[in-house]
Amino acid sequence: MKKRFWLFSFLIPFVLSSCQFYNAVFGEFDAQPTPDTLVTSIHPDDTEVQFLKTKTSYDINTYWMDALGNRLYKKQEEHYKLGRLHGYKYAWNNKGVLIHQSRWNEGVMIDTFITWHDTIPYSMNEFIVYDSIGNRIYELNFHVNGKRACDTIFYTEGRRHGIFKRYDETGYHSETYCYSNDTLKYVNVYKTVYTLLEGKEAARLRRVEDEERKALAEATRKRDSLLKADPTAVVTTVSSTETKTTALPSGAADILLEARKRNPRFINIWD
Repeated sequence: MKKRFWLFSFLIPFVLSSCQFYNAVFGEFDAQPTPDTLVTSIHPDDTEVQFLKTKTSYDINTYWMDALGNRLYKKQEEHYKLGRLHGYKYAWNNKGVLIHQSRWNEGVMIDTFITWHDTIPYSMNEFIVYDSIGNRIYELNFHVNGKRACDTIFYTEGRRHGIFKRYDETGYHSETYCYSNDTLKYVNVYKTVYTLLEGKEAARLRRVEDEERKALAEATRKRDSLLKADPTAVVTTVSSTETKTTALPSGAADILLEARKRNPRFINIWD
């Protein structure tokens, strides 16, 4: 009996050495390493696909891998029911940031469809709302800097319908679109360069008006100066084709008579 007891006590350590319990207690159990402790650099061209199948459904999980073949981040997660997308679908970029989320009902997109820009700061790109049978209700779009790219786009029975504006990254209203039952009726374009050209043309017209006013004022000044120097002068306009006589202002006759006594010269030049 004592021999059996000693034999049994001698075999117990060897039996337990193969158990995770023994290894965990005595520190000889090596836990499976997580991806972020193994991976030093990503290898985006390599992916791993995992199928998890049941009787009526299956999941497809895709992972980003490093150059050594180790999992880094999950790339995509899809759930299928009877061969059709069902449930939530997710996608991540090679930095592990979520860039896609959508919901499906046996192959029909429902609820919301959301995407994010694949660049820092990973702001929202699209936000689309669907009804229970897969028709779009409305849509929003955003620039990378987070500013709205357009007004809310509305749909009627899944067809784009109505007028909405688009904006550039600075918030400038660049275009206006008009849709009727998903058919584009017209587009009005408002580019910044067009606004600048319009401004330059308005400035040019203002300069022309200023030059005309200055020319008229200078001509009046010269005429007044000439009459002041010699009131006897008959002011005429001389051109290469014809000569036009300009009548003196009323009440100038007496001034002319007095001026002739001082200076009998006849001035026939008007510049």
